[in-house]
Parts: sequence; C-alpha cells; structure tokens
Amino acid sequence: MDLSIIIVNHNTKTFLEQLLMSLRKTVKKTRYEVIVVDNASHDGSIEMVRRCFADVVLLRNDCNLGFSKANNQAAQRANGEHLLFLNPDTVVNDHAIDEMVAFLGKRPDVGAVGCKLLNEDGSLQRSCGRFPSLLIELSTRTLLSRIFPQSPYFTRHKLADWDYSSVRSVDWISGACLMVRKAVFDELAGFDENIFMFYDDVELCFRMRQRGWDILFYPYVSVYHFHGGSWRQRREIPIKQNIVNALYYYRKHHSKLELAVLHVLLLLEILLSFIFVVGWLSFQEPKSTTKSRLRGLTGGLQYLLFRRE
Repeated sequence: MDLSIIIVNHNTKTFLEQLLMSLRKTVKKTRYEVIVVDNASHDGSIEMVRRCFADVVLLRNDCNLGFSKANNQAAQRANGEHLLFLNPDTVVNDHAIDEMVAFLGKRPDVGAVGCKLLNEDGSLQRSCGRFPSLLIELSTRTLLSRIFPQSPYFTRHKLADWDYSSVRSVDWISGACLMVRKAVFDELAGFDENIFMFYDDVELCFRMRQRGWDILFYPYVSVYHFHGGSWRQRREIPIKQNIVNALYYYRKHHSKLELAVLHVLLLLEILLSFIFVVGWLSFQEPKSTTKSRLRGLTGGLQYLLFRRE
C-alpha cells in the first residue's frame, strides 16, 4: 500500500465528512487507506463515519488524547509506505495527494513533504517556516511581526519574503497536511506524546532534520484548511497549550539561557494579550469567547509562574 491517511477528530463532524468526501473524489492513482482516530467526540462523528464511510478504519478513544498520541496510535496500525497527517477541517483538491506521493517517491533524501494550504477564500496560508529562535519569539510574542508585516527580520518565521511558488527546503511544515515516510516516522518514534497540541509538527521536523532528512515544500497542488476545528469556541485550550508547549520545546531543544529569555517574552506576551483582549476584543466578539481567552491566558500565566521544572 502506498499511503495511510491519518485524521484525528474531536467534535468536527461536518468538516470531517467534507474531508472524507474530498478524498473519495480526488485520490485516483494512489493505493491508500484512511484511518480516523476519534478523540471522544459527542457530535455524531462516529456514527457518520460508520454509516457513510464503511471502508474507513475507525479508532475510538474514550477520552481526548490530543494530536500527538492519537496520530501515533493510528501510525501503529498503518500499512502504507507513507503517512499523511490531515486535520479534519481540510478539503483535498484534485491531484494533491497523488502528486505528493509521486514526488516523495522520487526523492529518497526527503523525509517529509507538504503542499500549499489555502484559506476558504483561496488566499494563501503560510504553512511552513523556520525553527523557533529568540528573534522569532521576540517578533511574534511582542506583536512586532504584525506591526511590521513587511520586515524581513520580524516575519522570517513564516518565510514572508517568499511567495510559496517554488519547491523549497524548509525547517518545518504544518501538521494540517504533512506527508512523512513511515520508515522515517518509525525511526523517530513518532510525535512527542508530551505535546498535546501545537509544536508537535515543529518538534517532529526538528528531530527529522537532526537525523539528516530533508523536508520539502511542494507548491504545485493545494489543500483547503478552514481553521474550523473544535477549539475555535474554546480558545482557552490553544492559548494555554501554545505557552505550555513553547516552554517544553525550548526545554528539550534549547539552552537554559534561551529558556529563561523565553519566560520573559511569554510574560510580556501575556500582559499585552490581557490588555488587547480586555481593551479591544471584549467589544468585538461574544462575551463567552472573551471569557474563554481570559481563562487561557490565566492558565498560561499560572503555568509559567508556578510550574516547578
């Protein structure tokens, strides 16, 4: 078998159904299987898959294991030569998967490949970039990258000086659509299961690079990514997880000095975010969303100040 397509789902029934339909319509030349890992959904996702997509391998968890553990769970069951990790809020366009499989097959030096990700309106998502560094943390966590969107210094993390129109070697590719050789994934022992969500793709790619594998962006096909996952209405989870896993990544792959500087930058980010949420977003969005953001910031601050290393 050429490919195992792995999708981790948590209460995204409508998006998941759209994705599975797009796979049926667009994958023509590749021998593949689809594995859906459901992380304790209660929105009818499981029943929909069983009723409409009987050929899909469905793994059901009684609790939400997060992305890393659930993806590893599916990879252990996978039979494909390659693995394609897809977010459930994606839709695959014509030829995308077939061409990615063919491209990866021609490049034995490449461990992983990704393609263009598009927003719902067809605009480009910047879905690959450079590994985290203190300059990148300074630019993103103090809003410098938004204040100076054309600066090559403050937008380097998402390769903003590049138009995503050519094959390019990159540090990391978004896990929303990430194809990896199974042999390489097994060599790395999969995703780091200490990461619930966020930084899981960056951390995997970092270890892949350490082992000497190249990672390529392939621009000639595309996948829609709607950012419509189950966390959209529960902002506290991604906000806190971003803080928790940034610290974990630096603790694992950077020096103690860099970790200490990151602590300061995260404190500054949380302070600026509190001001922004209370002073601006509270008048622009539903109160429930604002409260969710504040819970996330409070949880991140507590973790930052009181967790013992």
